Amino acid sequence: MTRRNKTYLSRQKSLRRMTNLSDLTSFLMAGFGASRSMVVKKDILNMLITLRQPLSYLAVAS
Repeated sequence: MTRRNKTYLSRQKSLRRMTNLSDLTSFLMAGFGASRSMVVKKDILNMLITLRQPLSYLAVAS
């Protein structure tokens, strides 16, 4: 099996896993695995980092 076929199949598995999501983190991780674009992967990583930060950092001063 060629490398191209292996990467295609791994992306397809990621897309199939997207249908059985339980939370936003698993959705983002499946999207990361299915994406080819480095820009999209960078944005997904930034979203995951933001989600894992404590909520105290997200408080807005009123």
